[in-house]
Amino acid sequence: MPRLCTSLLLIMGLLCHIGIAGQPEADRINVLTPKGLDGVPTFTEKDLEERIQNLPSTVLFPQYNSAVKGYIHKYVMRSRDHTEEILGRAAMYFPIFEEQLTERGLPLDLRCLPIVESALNPNAVSSAFAVGLWQFMPETAREQGLRIDRSIDERRDPYRSTEGALDFLTKLYERFGDWALALAAYNAGAGRVNRAIKKANSTDFWKIRDYLPHETRNYVPAFIAAMYVWNYAHLHNLQPQLPAEAAHRIARVRVFNKLSFSQISDLTNLTESEISALNPALRRQSVPATKDGVTINLPVFSAQRLIDFLALTDHPTPHLLPAAQPGNYAQPNSQGQSQTKSRTFWHLVTNGETLNAIARNYGCTTDELMEWNQLNTTTIRANEHLIIYASTQPFVPLEPVSRLSGISCPRLVSVPIAPVRFEPIRSPSHPHLRLFIEHYLERGQSLLDIVQIFPHVTLETILEMNNLDGDRMPQPGDLLRLPLAH
Repeated sequence: MPRLCTSLLLIMGLLCHIGIAGQPEADRINVLTPKGLDGVPTFTEKDLEERIQNLPSTVLFPQYNSAVKGYIHKYVMRSRDHTEEILGRAAMYFPIFEEQLTERGLPLDLRCLPIVESALNPNAVSSAFAVGLWQFMPETAREQGLRIDRSIDERRDPYRSTEGALDFLTKLYERFGDWALALAAYNAGAGRVNRAIKKANSTDFWKIRDYLPHETRNYVPAFIAAMYVWNYAHLHNLQPQLPAEAAHRIARVRVFNKLSFSQISDLTNLTESEISALNPALRRQSVPATKDGVTINLPVFSAQRLIDFLALTDHPTPHLLPAAQPGNYAQPNSQGQSQTKSRTFWHLVTNGETLNAIARNYGCTTDELMEWNQLNTTTIRANEHLIIYASTQPFVPLEPVSRLSGISCPRLVSVPIAPVRFEPIRSPSHPHLRLFIEHYLERGQSLLDIVQIFPHVTLETILEMNNLDGDRMPQPGDLLRLPLAH
């Protein structure tokens, strides 16, 4: 009996070695899935290789090798919770990156670089004391014009650090003429990349890789893996964990006099921790007084309260600045094209104005105005600020309000903030970052037609999500919100 058992064990071992049911080990390479996790899709090495080969990229030609595989396994198997946090933060920071990349004509794939650098954490600090989303060292940051002092560290500011990083990356690309080399130089420095090029007598990253510092050898593979997880996270059932601040529509306000977070909290009903989370560059729980002003990020309605307060005090008039919005990922419509209003305005309500009249002036609907400004009724008051996402300038110039209770009231009217850019999601894409589906009702299209286009949607859900009833139904051109498919 012992000999029989031993023989059986040897046969089983041999079968395992050559592959069950005659399947060669090289082809089988284990079906991979995280141990002990239910509901996580399995995949094979061949799946990874094919997806990498099909990965759309305008930065470099993605290669699949052991280094890339290792980083992918980390994202989708070993550190799934961490990856889901990264994907959630992407909903907040990617619109900022995409807006600036588009304005500069740079590849949108570069938005994935801060995943490698900081896991999209603006407060990240490396062992070498590089700081922020883009992991700037102090000297390099100052060379790009970023401010670092006791009050402010702009390496932590999502807008300013992105400006500095893209300036730096543009210089490196102009120097090397190749994005893989520019990325390597971003990590190791241009001098080290030049020395590696001379030693390898090549400008191919994969050929000079062995001559680079160890960390830099894995930098481009890590970037490829970051692009992989951004494009294919849904195939691994990775669910973005959205930070609380990602739910806010953000306004950027430039103020000039000193304000403590405590004062801002009293004015806006935000907690000091919420203010700090939206403004990681401010180091002393306050906004310092400066001649040129300091930009702070606040939810739209909190910003309005601050603006109203500053306008009625001795503070200089606050300035509104462009603000990319969290979660601006649009679901393509039934024709495969993404639609959106293209310009952002602040509107100061004047005496006698109605929501319907304002909507007509800006070419939008009353329901859109209510949604954008979180209004429960159509009642509005003079001197309120409304945020409006419109495709054109208002049709009728608005008259300024010259006085409010005898106090001079500066006017914030029709000031273009910035285009709110929606990039059509390419396939493969990450549908979970679309917080809901946006669909514009077409002429002749009924709600029943929408139910047929989106089988997971019911008529009751459409009515509930869009506050519709029998007396108020959508018109052609109206924007409808629909739930995501689960």
